[in-house]
Amino acid sequence: MVVEMDTVPSVAGTEYSFFGYDFCRHTWDDEKKSMTARPMNMHMDHYFNNDKWRREAWVKERLRSKPHVVFWTPQYYIDRYDSLAEMPFEIERLHFYERAEYNTQGRFMHMVVLTIGERVMIRSMDEPEKSCEIEWFQGAAVPACFGTYEFVNMGEGFCTIVLMRWKKG
Repeated sequence: MVVEMDTVPSVAGTEYSFFGYDFCRHTWDDEKKSMTARPMNMHMDHYFNNDKWRREAWVKERLRSKPHVVFWTPQYYIDRYDSLAEMPFEIERLHFYERAEYNTQGRFMHMVVLTIGERVMIRSMDEPEKSCEIEWFQGAAVPACFGTYEFVNMGEGFCTIVLMRWKKG
């Protein structure tokens, strides 16, 4: 699986975070009407060649984004990746065992993906009846109207949510 967060296609790859996951899932079998055919071609050679091209020493030293903790509690913490000024969005991660909170500020839609963990519930704290659950590698769009909301771990162990939001609303 590749999680790409971008605003405009770009040959130089200046505006996205590119995470590669190869889990060799099966493809669709028309006869059996199920996902039981040969494993999918993941084109990992192309992925790694593109990655090497972008990670020359100069690029790695000056442009590779690094996470910095921007919020910490004993229950969870949030880190944010460095970004170029021309990138209109922020990439953040929420790390937690039981739960974490975040806020759309009534103006930012959030795109979230569960990258570590089994299953989480995303629930509005103002209107708890508004919720959904996502599993590992699934994503969701959290509407700006959610305001303060929480991620609740519905599985065992540690969770990490990758979150993308606009810098300006």
